[in-house]
Amino acid sequence: MSRKKSPQSNEGNKVAIVIAVISLIGVVITAIFGLLGALRPTEITISATQTAEEKARLIALDNNSNIVPAPALSLAELELTAKVIDAQSTQAAMATATQQYLYVMQTVQANATATVLFGTAEAVQAQTNEAIAQATISSQQTATASSINQKIDQLLGFAGQIPNLPVSFFDSFVTNDNGWSPKSSKEHAVSFKGDELKINLSDSSASPLIWTCEKCDWFSNFSYQVDIKFPKGAPGIASGIAFGSLTRLDQQPLQGYYVLLVFSSGDIFLEWISPDGSDIVKNWDHRRDLFTADGEFHTLQIIGFENYAAVYIDGKPVGDVFSLDHSTEGYTGLFVQSKNVDVVYDNFKVVLLR
Repeated sequence: MSRKKSPQSNEGNKVAIVIAVISLIGVVITAIFGLLGALRPTEITISATQTAEEKARLIALDNNSNIVPAPALSLAELELTAKVIDAQSTQAAMATATQQYLYVMQTVQANATATVLFGTAEAVQAQTNEAIAQATISSQQTATASSINQKIDQLLGFAGQIPNLPVSFFDSFVTNDNGWSPKSSKEHAVSFKGDELKINLSDSSASPLIWTCEKCDWFSNFSYQVDIKFPKGAPGIASGIAFGSLTRLDQQPLQGYYVLLVFSSGDIFLEWISPDGSDIVKNWDHRRDLFTADGEFHTLQIIGFENYAAVYIDGKPVGDVFSLDHSTEGYTGLFVQSKNVDVVYDNFKVVLLR
């Protein structure tokens, strides 16, 4: 049996649906207002009871905040607010300037440190270079001194061996077999008599006179010696040995040569003579203990080894071994500088270091 719906029942259902729709609409509206409230800027309320400093701080707190004055700010409060904002801007600018200053100072300090380090490195390098230069100079000086000492030792060793070494050239002046020249002339007298050679220059003679021979060859590393006699008591006499000439001593022009001279006063000179003039290289003054015009023969000897030389009289050393600017090797001969007096020579001898 079918049941028929009552009109009252249908009416109740409609009322329930309407109420539900209205409730839903209310929920939606509430949600929309809540969203709008969240999006609305924060309101900062300023009241009359707040101090000016607090009001200014709230105003500067957030530039995006909505300010609801209650009541309106006074002119003093507005001026204070402007000062606070300006102070904050000034503090920010000072902070930025401070950071920039610190950066600049750090850069300056870094540059200064780098400059100091660079300067220190340069100083160390300079000291190192100076030390290297000094070490090089010291090494060169040591090497030079060693070489000099070696040459001196060789010369002195040679001097000690001379009596046992063969004679390379000897002339006792019995005759002029070795072609000594120049011969006698109106200006000078040359004689070989009694195993002696006598030379006397006249007043008109060119002085000095260099006497050499055809067999007086080019010699190096040598010992030259000759016996020389001056008349007793004769003043102003000078004579000796010429050596180290690059050209033969009887040829003109002469390029330059050494001459070892003894004087009747006892002075002993070593001179370098060239077209530019003469230069006294070594001198030993007043050595009357070694040589004088006493009418006796004295043996004058010069030992030459490369650029070093030593002088002996009667076998006694005249000073130490010394160095010369020019080599001692070359042509040799006799040297006469006195006039109107007989200078006598004998036993000219050359010994070479082989």
